[in-house]
This record gives sequence, structure tokens and C-alpha cells, in this order.
Amino acid sequence: MTVATLSDVLQKAKEAKYAVAGLVVLGWEDARCYAEAAEELNLPVILQAGPGCRANTPVPILGKMFRYLAEQSNSPVVCHLDHGYTKEECVEGLDSGFTSVMFDGSKLSLNENIEKTSEIADLAHSYKVSVEGEIGFVGYNQGAESLSTNPIEAKKFAEQTGCDAMAISAGNVHLQTNKSSSIDMNVIKNIEDLTSIPLVLHGSSGIEYGLRRKIATTTNVCKFNIGTELRKIFGDTLREEITSNPTIYDRLNMGATLYEVYHKKKKINLILNLDKISSYQNNKNYLGSTCGRFANRIKNAQFKIKNTTYKLSKNEGKNILHGGVKGFDSKIWTIKKSSSNTIEYQYISQDGEEGFPGELISFCKFSLQDNYLNISIKAKSSKTTHVNIVNHAYWNLEKIKKDIFGHSLYINSDYYTEMDKDNIPTGKKISVNNSTYDFRKTANIGDKIIEKGSPYDENYIIRKQSRLIAKLTSPKSKIQLTVFSNQPAVQFYSGQYLKFLSKSKVLKAHQGMCLETQCFPNSPNNKKFPSSLLKPKETYLHNMKFKISDI
Repeated sequence: MTVATLSDVLQKAKEAKYAVAGLVVLGWEDARCYAEAAEELNLPVILQAGPGCRANTPVPILGKMFRYLAEQSNSPVVCHLDHGYTKEECVEGLDSGFTSVMFDGSKLSLNENIEKTSEIADLAHSYKVSVEGEIGFVGYNQGAESLSTNPIEAKKFAEQTGCDAMAISAGNVHLQTNKSSSIDMNVIKNIEDLTSIPLVLHGSSGIEYGLRRKIATTTNVCKFNIGTELRKIFGDTLREEITSNPTIYDRLNMGATLYEVYHKKKKINLILNLDKISSYQNNKNYLGSTCGRFANRIKNAQFKIKNTTYKLSKNEGKNILHGGVKGFDSKIWTIKKSSSNTIEYQYISQDGEEGFPGELISFCKFSLQDNYLNISIKAKSSKTTHVNIVNHAYWNLEKIKKDIFGHSLYINSDYYTEMDKDNIPTGKKISVNNSTYDFRKTANIGDKIIEKGSPYDENYIIRKQSRLIAKLTSPKSKIQLTVFSNQPAVQFYSGQYLKFLSKSKVLKAHQGMCLETQCFPNSPNNKKFPSSLLKPKETYLHNMKFKISDI
């Protein structure tokens, strides 16, 4: 956690003769990139919410967003509200968790600017928050002209306002799209001869890189505000990507897919994913997908409810797998709710879709709480039907995802279901005692596959009255995944059929493995199995909880 104030970073910069970038943020995507880049370079960064950003995103959300990024970072991150023109704007920033606010009184008379900046500085300091003031008007490219800062007025402003940093005008211009600003070094020198306050240059996109370096290392300018050049790079890159691949920025609501489970501290994505959104349109491996309406297999692609036999779509020989030819994994789910730590999807499956009876309204909710990922799936049907909706994430807890053979696994199960040649349960349950199916003592997956002589794709019966399903551990990354669920079984699939190839992504067998909590496969056709039947007015509920721990 490295939440910093403007004073924290600028005083150090002034003493060591360097400057810190004040990066003008558009939204979550670029703010996250800036914070991660700063951490990778081991540099401080100032995330700035200017008027344009605040026009599209409420200040309290920006405050929480910036604070979250700062708290996750090992580098100092300043949460800065830029160009507040009124006391009310600055107060909202203070109440929303910003660690720095700027009051822009550059268009006011000197005395009025000093009076208002001083008032805000006193208030901000009571919050233990830094304040940036501005004296001298910084103009706009092809707009209002700049008015250079008067050094005598700057001295008076710095002494009487109590602000922690002072933005000045010395030839810098806002919205400059090329490096053409001519900075008056004499103005800067004359100001720093009269006051030692850290100085700020807005409109630094127009300052040539070499000149920035010279200013940073030879003057008291400790902060360069940079926005225009970043927006230009972002816009150019976005246009280029959309032109070359129009689907790349589609939201990943296809299949209510889990795309990333990110261990922030160790910088490891714990699951496999594909290279781009369009690849999920033909996701034969079901990577991260929500599978349904009946995941796993149903024998002969049919079942009977009372006196009616329902013929389902066949997509694996004579059987049906993961909901059919176009299961829930291939459907566009609607985003119903979203927040910083929660997203909920909805999909309405029509009566007769893939042969299943009843209109089924399903909700899939992903949420984060501390070091837990929670997945909750609910469904209601207009007719009696069978439901088994699962998440099909492929886990690999290592940074370099060569294979899962080095992982260790514990499964809370005394029995597994015997399978026929099509991997459909025969109806017989078999004890794991004295067999290669026994994971009641944590065992290395690679060793067990060698011992068994074949990979795993087994339905394990979870001990009754237990929510603990399994524990997956990587000795290499020292990360452990603990799985909890309210379902009676788990499919342990060691990823032997995994295969994907594109210009930028290669996935191969055993690169990831699945722990799919579920009803028993083919339970619609076996009365001895726990029932998967869902009647009207009943609610299907599948809860999953994934605990991420360091060991």
C-alpha cells in the first residue's frame, strides 16, 4: 500500500532534482496502466482527474478507483483532483479520498486567488491532503493566450496561501499536440530565486523531451502535467486496433466468461485465457466459460420427465456435452449490475433451446471479497427441466504456464463415479481406496498421471455435509487455491484435450486443469444420483468460492 500526497513526492523530487509526471486520466483502463507502469519502473506517479474525466465519471468513483490502484501498488501513487474551479469541487475531492487537490484561481485577481486558495489549503491540510495552487494563466493551443506568471506575485502567492505546490505560466500551453512550446527559463529562475515552493508546469505535452529533462534537473519544477500526448497515443492505438480487429474491444459477456483471476502481489493471472475477444466465439475448450444449461454429459442426448422424452442437440457423438451445439458458453449474456468488485450477468434461454424444456432465466454473479473470488449462479424455469450450470476455468497457478504437472492436488472425496467408454457414469460409485484416484492426501498431479497411466477426467463425489471441494497448490509460485461449493460433485479434468493456436497465443495439453463443481453427469437419466431436476417456482442455486492464499 503506497498512497501518497503531492507533498510527499514533490519534496523528494525537489531535493533530488527530478520531476514527477502528473498523468491526466480518462478512465479505469489508462489509470491502471499508468499505476502498473510506475510500479514496474519503481517510480512515483500522480494520477489526475481533470474536468473532462470528472464530466464522465463521478468524483466519488474516481476517488475509490485511484485509492484502489494506490493501495495495490508498491510505488507511491498520488490521487490528485486537477483544476478544481470552486471550493465545492475541491471539498468533494477531499470527501472522496483524493490525497491532493488543485484549486485553479488563475483567472481571478491576485488577492481573490490568494484568499480562495488559502481557504482551500487550510481545509485540505485538516484532511492531511496536499494542495496545488496556480498563478499566471496557462493558455490553450489555438485558444486563449497564456499570461506569464509575475515572480513578485508568485512569491506573495506562495507565502500567503500555504499551498504545497504552485503551477506557473512560463510559455507552457494546454492541448499542445506537438513539441513546440518555448519555455521562458528566466521566468522560472526569477520565481525560484524568490520562493522555494515546488513548481508545476501544466501543458507539458508541448515541451520537448530534452527540455523537460533540463528543466527537471536544473530548476524547482518538480511536476509536469501530461495529458494531450497520452490521449493522442491512446486514440491512435485504439483506432489502429479497431481497424485491424473490430471485435477486440467487445465486452467479454460472451458465455459470462471468467477472463482473469489476478494475484496482484505476485503479478500472476491464475487462469488461462485466449488472445482476443473474437477467439471466444469459437471457444471449443470452454476457457473460463459459464457452461449450461446442463454442463458435462447426458447420455444419448435425451431424458424423460414424467411421460415426455426430450431430445437434445447432439454435439459429442450421440451424446450432449456442456449444453449442446450452442450452449450458454456461446451466448451473449446481459450485464445487469457492475461495480468495482462485482459484476452480474443474465441470460434468458428460450423454451426448447437445444431441446431443453422451459424458459430458463439465469444469473451469474462474480464478486471479490478480500482474497476470495465468489461465483453465484441462480436460475428459474417456466417448466420442469434439468439444470447444471458450471464455471469452466482452467487453473494454472504459475507465472510461466508450461503445464500443471508440478501442481499438487487434494480432493475431499472418498468415491468417484465409474465411467463408460464415452465418459458417462455407469451408475456405479467406486471407492478411491488404494487407487490412483485417491487425492485425500495431497499429491503431485504429474506423478499421479504417470502412476495411473492416463490423464484425469473424473467425477468425484464430495463427502456429504461438506462445502470443501479441493485444494490446488503450486510449490513453485507458493500459491494455493481452495475451492468451496454447495454442489455434490467436482469434475477433475487435467486438460489433456486443451489446444489453441493463433499468431499471439498457443495453448497445449495439460497447460491448465479444471475443477468443475457440479451435479453428477447424466443425472437426468439416473434416479440414484442427486437430482438435477428444477421445477417452476423453485430456484437453482450453485455457489462457488475460490480462496487464494500464499503458502
